Amino acid sequence: MISDHEILEALAHGRRRSVCKVLAAADREFLSLEEVSERVTANGENRSADARPVRVELHHVHLPKLDEAGLLEYDHRVHTVYYEQDPVVEALADGARPLEAARARVDVE
Repeated sequence: MISDHEILEALAHGRRRSVCKVLAAADREFLSLEEVSERVTANGENRSADARPVRVELHHVHLPKLDEAGLLEYDHRVHTVYYEQDPVVEALADGARPLEAARARVDVE
């Protein structure tokens, strides 16, 4: 079983929370790296951004981290992400949004 600390550490980065939200909203248990990167980009702050840098970052950094934590499975050879619904992970990923908004307001002031 994944410890609370491992879950929180894996979801500490906003990009990884975005991945979990995208996977939770998916209509099937697996998505290609291409699909995940396009959806993360489309849901991000800069919706017109190119998905290629996001795809590279997901492949090399965030998907391996989430896989290592046991929150999803990432097959780097075929660029496929496998995810089983997890209400705890999804609640934490969604619950971080108010904190992010509060920090953004403080940074502006």
